[in-house]
Amino acid sequence: MGCGMSLPTGFTIFGNDITVKGVRNLTDHDGTGCEGLFHPDKNLIEINTVYCEDSQMASLWHEIMHAILDCHGISLSKDETFVEAIGQSMWQVTKTWEE
Repeated sequence: MGCGMSLPTGFTIFGNDITVKGVRNLTDHDGTGCEGLFHPDKNLIEINTVYCEDSQMASLWHEIMHAILDCHGISLSKDETFVEAIGQSMWQVTKTWEE
């Protein structure tokens, strides 16, 4: 992936093991194409691999924000504007991190 990053296979949030899968041509429950999905019932994030690497990582951070909020039972997970703003911000921090 660009920026030297690739999709992880999984990670843990507050004791919840989350699996990450790349899925070509991912669609949501109504068949509409989408960039990513978080399935809280399965602790699974799916990322659409037809998009460029930068978009995949941005989508991953968006879905991670859903996972964090859902793991805490915070209803803001349903606020897509909020989740997108925080997810995009976290991806920007990750991309520009200086050591």
